Amino acid sequence: MAPRRPQTGPIDSKGALALSGPSYAVTKRSVTLRGRRTSISLEAPFWEMIRVAARENDLTISVLVDHIDRARGDNNLSSALRVFAFLYVQGAIPREALRFI
Repeated sequence: MAPRRPQTGPIDSKGALALSGPSYAVTKRSVTLRGRRTSISLEAPFWEMIRVAARENDLTISVLVDHIDRARGDNNLSSALRVFAFLYVQGAIPREALRFI
């Protein structure tokens, strides 16, 4: 019998879905948008996706968030960031769309 590998991701030791705990907690971060500091609350995995998108496109998190803020219309900023993160990791937002930020 092969040794059991440690569980990773949102699966607990019994193989059940586990979406609680510090890895998925809502975290507040402060960013500067158009010269003003504001706090944004997002779950940790979404912050990580935003960080990755910023890094992959040679942007700061504040610049990327500012761009998303300007594009969101009347939608809530936290919601717009979650949608952006989801679409980015799905490959639905081409890098070219972020080139001119």
